[in-house]
Amino acid sequence: MSPKTKIPISDLPLPSPAATDQNVSAQISTLLPRGSFLRDLEPITGAKPPLYLFIYLEPGFKIEDWALDSCPGQVLGQAIAGNYHLALFQNNQIIEDIVIPSAYLDQNASSAPLQLTYRNLSPFPSSAPSSANPDDLQVIKLLKLTDYTGDKLPHEILLTTTQGGCGFTDGLVAGVNPTQRKLFLYSNWIPRLNPSPQGVFDYLFDCGDHGNQTKIEKRYRFNPAKKYFEVVSQTETPCE
Repeated sequence: MSPKTKIPISDLPLPSPAATDQNVSAQISTLLPRGSFLRDLEPITGAKPPLYLFIYLEPGFKIEDWALDSCPGQVLGQAIAGNYHLALFQNNQIIEDIVIPSAYLDQNASSAPLQLTYRNLSPFPSSAPSSANPDDLQVIKLLKLTDYTGDKLPHEILLTTTQGGCGFTDGLVAGVNPTQRKLFLYSNWIPRLNPSPQGVFDYLFDCGDHGNQTKIEKRYRFNPAKKYFEVVSQTETPCE
């Protein structure tokens, strides 16, 4: 399948769902606006009645080209650009739906479509292969529930955008409260975001990194009261 081939929405593959989730996927798809794409689906463990987290794109999305000879292409694969939503499904209805903000603004300060990975080489080799073709790409799962806030509950996801310079992919943490049946954006888009299970992320833009001449260090910590990752310390040191 060529990366430039227009693929009918009905033929776009999803990450392989569990057999019990296939019917749920079909039910959700009937509730979305015509032309939307259900990108991924994940059940919330222990929720009663069954509760599903899912991510979808509004109509008008674009499947980006893929090139092995580009750094983003090697690291993050082929993206889908568009307007993404995170939502909850329970009792045959969509009970919560929030917009995932765009990661970057264009020169006119209007939102540029968000790009998230769709397909990639999997498993990704330790070094870039000398050759590969689009048929080698596999659909990548976006919704991987884990603990990023330090409460020891696997109720958060980390999204990574393919936009930005190579090595500067931004991340955003979102989460679900199954009891309240609510979704939360726990951060904005933060460069290289990868929080620990304790809800801490140390950002480092070191000397010489992409020609950097000022060492920048930031510590982000999840604030449970504000339900948000905030900067708790920051230093900037000129490089010698």
